[in-house]
Amino acid sequence: MPPPNRAANGRLVFSDLQFPGAANPLFASSNADFEVDNALWAQPVFSDQQFHVHPDQLTEVPLPENGGVVDGGRTIIMHLRHDLRWSDGQPIVASDFLYWWHLNQDPNTGATISSGYDQIAGIDTPDRFTVILHMKHPFGPYLFYLPYAAPQHAWGKIQPIDLQNTASVYQAPQVTSGPYKLANVLNGQRYTLVPNTYYASTTFHGPFVSQLIYQSYGTIAALSKAARAQESDVTMGYMEYDLS
Repeated sequence: MPPPNRAANGRLVFSDLQFPGAANPLFASSNADFEVDNALWAQPVFSDQQFHVHPDQLTEVPLPENGGVVDGGRTIIMHLRHDLRWSDGQPIVASDFLYWWHLNQDPNTGATISSGYDQIAGIDTPDRFTVILHMKHPFGPYLFYLPYAAPQHAWGKIQPIDLQNTASVYQAPQVTSGPYKLANVLNGQRYTLVPNTYYASTTFHGPFVSQLIYQSYGTIAALSKAARAQESDVTMGYMEYDLS
């Protein structure tokens, strides 16, 4: 892993046939959505390619061994970093995680994935940096269903039923939490992301690239041409024989 405080430089271009339709994990449904969302949105914890779980927004992964899981697995305690900030500089606090969970479970929101999160019976936020999940019963895959944070200060006046029709929430979110933030979007063609200078993580030291571009191509032929012309650094989800 590169050292902390390394300056971001260069750019990385991802190409795909799909264009991300929802740059928001509440509504993500395609691989293209998830690729962009992973850059725009931080998570409490994340899983690496070996399925080892590491803290991102939390100070540690909540486990029985460290007191993060108690009451026979019915209570999960999330301890937030104190330096978390949204891309607009506002603090990320415990109530933002509670807000996301309420949105996720509200049928008016139309969240793509609400199952799993529905195993949470309720959430307490005793202070700004502690989120306590009360589970309906011990739930083995709880680490994959820790709630995200949503910017209540930016979205709070929008009715849940209107979130999908609000571009600054759905297609082009203006307030995000991940290592990158949205610079601009050319609908149907390109997302351009730049570093979020407020991002803080327990595990990551980045971002390291000064510009991420997600470029969509309408056909395999166009995608192949871009890849062979080295206009794309990473061609998403396709093998060499797909591009021949």
